[in-house]
Amino acid sequence: MNPHPEDSATPPRLHIGWKIYACTIGTVLIAGVPLVREVFRERLPVPSVLQAVSLFLGLATGGFILGLLFSLKDYFEERHSAGQHVPFPFRQAFCGGLWSLFLFWVPLAFAAVIVILAISIHLQFGV
Repeated sequence: MNPHPEDSATPPRLHIGWKIYACTIGTVLIAGVPLVREVFRERLPVPSVLQAVSLFLGLATGGFILGLLFSLKDYFEERHSAGQHVPFPFRQAFCGGLWSLFLFWVPLAFAAVIVILAISIHLQFGV
């Protein structure tokens, strides 16, 4: 066992917390700054405090989930490449390369967009 891991040839892994923090802050900034810009340009109405807080919390939650998925992907890929057991659903979702992208993540994103659109249409029009 190497008592000084910083001396090893492989670079240390990025800690799971930093990926989650970076994705959370990045999602809020990337999606929130253009909305604030449009409000200041008076192209969008000024939201109420409840709407602004809800938007911020929704973006932060989405970024948190994205960072968690990135961290899980790294964790399961490391286990899979080391020859350790990875359960079948996680192997299909995180260790399949382009196959997992097209067979798992694209349909999941499509379904999420449909659900979000259905909820927003219901809330806006009461249909």
